[in-house]
Amino acid sequence: MRILTLRCGVGDMPLLPGRRDLAFLDDVAKQVLPHDDVPTPDEIAKGKEVPHLGAPQLAPQRPSKAVRVIVVGPDASLAAVATHLMRRNLLWFEVAHVPTAPSPAARNWGLVGDSDSAGAGEFGLSMADAETRPVRPVPLIRDDTGQAIVGFALLTEPGIEGTSSRGGLRGEVWVDSGELFSGVSHGVQVRALPDAPGLVAAELPPPPGQRRGLFRTKLSDDDGLADMAGNPRTLHEPLTGRAVQAGGPGFRYVRDGVETKKPREKTTIYRHLLDLQLVR
Repeated sequence: MRILTLRCGVGDMPLLPGRRDLAFLDDVAKQVLPHDDVPTPDEIAKGKEVPHLGAPQLAPQRPSKAVRVIVVGPDASLAAVATHLMRRNLLWFEVAHVPTAPSPAARNWGLVGDSDSAGAGEFGLSMADAETRPVRPVPLIRDDTGQAIVGFALLTEPGIEGTSSRGGLRGEVWVDSGELFSGVSHGVQVRALPDAPGLVAAELPPPPGQRRGLFRTKLSDDDGLADMAGNPRTLHEPLTGRAVQAGGPGFRYVRDGVETKKPREKTTIYRHLLDLQLVR
């Protein structure tokens, strides 16, 4: 096995590596797999029948030597590397993550370090875990701009800094054919799942501690929620599915802690046709 360790944010490797920073991975791929005859996602999508996306599958490629990329850094670094592998059709690479900060991705996928191993990771796998554990594939979540999401995506009212604001998010969010909300919400989080169908979307509660009225009555989590007609409603239960579609007059969009420069009016987040060959 060939192990490549990317220490993101250290030396010449940026915290969010891009195409040029990761171009050497393309060269490694050509060395161990000169000809890849496995259909690409584009070729699969053009076929008469797109296969059902069930349980995550091991990659069918058989390189002369397995390649394992160990990403040392926060979730945003892992997402940047996964994005490159996805765009370059290199998702047959094995990928391990050694978080350097609290990691929603590690929680999503149950990445717990071995407390008995030297250097066990505080937030997930240790380096020893990353080098020795086997691959157990997980669904890869992406959005319509071609960006991978490993931890979660956040949709909120524009201009805020937290994870929600009372009644601040306006629009609608659907998960497959199910409506999460249509009208007014506090905020929405979309997380990756370790198995089919691939993702879960959940309405977020409002910021804590808000009160109203002369006697400062504590507001409930449902205060401020409304449907399209303005009628009060309650928080919807989380919905699992393969795809999330969101639209509205403008919302703040954050992927793995990285906020887009401008508010979005729509986005689609969905399971990629190929799975991430995750070490866990």
